Amino acid sequence: MAWRPLAELCVNPIGPGPHPSFAPTGHPCLKTKNVLGVVVDTNEMDFVDPNNITRWPHYLIESEDLVLNITGSGSIGRIGIYFGNDRPLTNQHLAKLSIAPGTDAAYVCSFLSSWWGERLLEQGVGGSTGQLNLVNEHIRQVPILEPNLLAQRYIGDKVRQVERLRELARRLRSGTTDAFASAGLLGSVANPRRIGRVSSVDVLDRLDALHYRDDLIKNLHAIRRHPTIRLGSTANFSGLADGDHGNPCYGNGPIYVRATELAGDTLQAQTEVRLDSRYAAGVSASVWATSDEVLFSIVGTLGATGILENGVTAVLSRGVAKVRPLTLSKYYVKAFMRTNAFALELLRRSVGTIQRGVYLESLQHLEIPIIEKNVVQIIARSEELADQSLLLAKMLTRAVKVLVENLIEGRISEADLIAAQKALDAGDRSADRKILKALRQSDAPGAKPLITDVDGLYALLDDSEGLDP
Repeated sequence: MAWRPLAELCVNPIGPGPHPSFAPTGHPCLKTKNVLGVVVDTNEMDFVDPNNITRWPHYLIESEDLVLNITGSGSIGRIGIYFGNDRPLTNQHLAKLSIAPGTDAAYVCSFLSSWWGERLLEQGVGGSTGQLNLVNEHIRQVPILEPNLLAQRYIGDKVRQVERLRELARRLRSGTTDAFASAGLLGSVANPRRIGRVSSVDVLDRLDALHYRDDLIKNLHAIRRHPTIRLGSTANFSGLADGDHGNPCYGNGPIYVRATELAGDTLQAQTEVRLDSRYAAGVSASVWATSDEVLFSIVGTLGATGILENGVTAVLSRGVAKVRPLTLSKYYVKAFMRTNAFALELLRRSVGTIQRGVYLESLQHLEIPIIEKNVVQIIARSEELADQSLLLAKMLTRAVKVLVENLIEGRISEADLIAAQKALDAGDRSADRKILKALRQSDAPGAKPLITDVDGLYALLDDSEGLDP
């Protein structure tokens, strides 16, 4: 296996992007916020004036180009591969890396995302005015381990599978959105206005003007067009509670869930913030959550949701609430909580000026609509599969980094990867299965498998067959 400078693997000059003119609409542009992991996240895109495209066509990102974050404390050195077809522009905080034919771009991304790749990149960090940056010449000279192309493709294809899993989740989530939309349960925020008269059944225990905006009242009526059950109903829910109101002490103890960790999917134990064990031992039992419960934010950003990975328990922060569905699937409840309709209901019952929040006693009055039984089942199953896809995508993202690290450290050989890729090309997953099952979350004795459900991974990959990339 040879080592080659990164510049030799690229067909474009390595350097920062342009200073584009941003606009509310126009051509998409990648920013630092889109480079969060191995795969570029395009869920929240900013836009630039289309004239920028004519001016800087050489900074447009093609499918399987890499983008490297070259500025900013905490984000510097993060890299991602782009799999879309919209040819977004970059800006001055990102460097475009177009990998030449003969080298697998997704493998290079995995290498630079690994522990060794991060160490190589951070040696080129400079700056003394509070704005860190990666020196261009250093980036060009970063050495990349270049094994046989089949070994590269074995790792690179795992990155492509990450995107396939994410695309499967996006399509499943799109289906649930359509189902709620057909039932009139998406909520509207277009030009809300205050109203002066409401029905007595819509009056809350407070008379804040915000609570009686027309969009909030219309949303409530849309929910009540269906049969509903309240979170405070002990026949249908249990364990409704908010989180710990103390000042947390962080450490290596149990997981601590804050609103910022809730992204609508499953929280993975190995990647979350943790509390000091002594502090956690002193909190109330009511602030502990399990994987049977749905978590949702009730302070600041209202309605962010999530669930815990199976078998995991966690302490909740004061901005997070939990509830355990008894008669409905937790996935259906979570799917509805991800809609704008639920966020608007939280807003209707919130208080505060600088930061809105919902008191625990108000949460028990929140209503979950029950639409047609078969639709409820479809939504629940789609949400569950989407969560599984996203969770396995996270595991696979970590796996590609570990595979590179194991290759560099001699824990797995180039020949093993070549053989596994040849077997996959012939339709045989046995060698791949053996490699994936051998990966562990750490080097500690008795460490848990990195990918907890290899069979489930294969099943979802088969379901996503034919999806981009």
